[in-house]
Amino acid sequence: MFLAWLYLRYSEDIYEARSTVLIDETQSNRGISEEMIIQDIGFEVESNVENELQILSSTSLMRRVVDSLTLDIMLEQVGRIRNTEVYLNRDRLVQLQIIDGREALNGKQLIFAPDPVHDIFYLQVGESDTISYHFGETFTYEGASLQLHKKGELKGDLYAYTFYSPDKVARRYAENVVMRVVGKSGVITMSLEDREPHKARDILRTLIEVYNQSIIEKKKSSGEQTLAFINERLDFITQELYEVESEVEGFRTRNDLPVELSTRASTYLQELAEIDKMLTELNLQLELVERTRKFIVLDSNRYQTLPVSADVLSGTLASLVADYNRLIFERRQKLEAATESNPAVATFEEQLSYLRS
Repeated sequence: MFLAWLYLRYSEDIYEARSTVLIDETQSNRGISEEMIIQDIGFEVESNVENELQILSSTSLMRRVVDSLTLDIMLEQVGRIRNTEVYLNRDRLVQLQIIDGREALNGKQLIFAPDPVHDIFYLQVGESDTISYHFGETFTYEGASLQLHKKGELKGDLYAYTFYSPDKVARRYAENVVMRVVGKSGVITMSLEDREPHKARDILRTLIEVYNQSIIEKKKSSGEQTLAFINERLDFITQELYEVESEVEGFRTRNDLPVELSTRASTYLQELAEIDKMLTELNLQLELVERTRKFIVLDSNRYQTLPVSADVLSGTLASLVADYNRLIFERRQKLEAATESNPAVATFEEQLSYLRS
């Protein structure tokens, strides 16, 4: 009976947090949007649930969660038999400010005993020595410059900060988050077990937030090249129109044309404008082909999307541009959860090399 009581008294409780993500594979067709721009340059806007699942479970995305919640630093209240975690994002008893030298602390543990009455704490140095510092005073520990600020009532006699590698923490949590796709509904369920329930909940919530932010960043990056090209063409066409209008006005003024002759000339000019428009479109097509050729041969652009709209092209070339940009986008998604040596990534490389040739 005593052993059972002892086990229940000191065993750690494990809590599970759950969350759900809906992958919206539809898009609005009202007005001009980033989705329309992405579609114009040849992307498939509709998300693939399996691809999004790999992104959600990637270490790179979890690393952003670790940085946001400072999960690489853990504070514990030291007990006689086991330590109790003090979750930094909920129990703001103290705040550790790292001024310099964060990397030097990886794998280290900082143990201190607070003395709230005198507003000081004793930093453990070695096995038995201690040094006293005031809260808010800068001190050096293991090559790092730190400050410890008291934010609440410290009830324990001894506390310990443990510092971990952010990348290792991200890998561990990325592996521990369990994700499943619910049928063909586009719904992904997520669950995470941890001895601190608020931490597990915050990790899933922040993971969804950084995932949504990553989608916005990708769409913004994909659209910037097309927007830059559109702005360049608008400036060029505006300048051409201004020059043509100036020439027409100059001709009418020099020849003192009456209003009725000017109107008749305007009709002829409209017909000429239609012909000029067709010539301009042909020249634009040729220019786009040449720009695409120069862009694709540069090594620095090897894995960049082609900055040209598939809609302004036609026939086989438009299809090739759309396929090329789609493969680039899918390769980026795959690299969120895999390395370049992955067979799936190698397949994308083969297809891209074929299109470049």
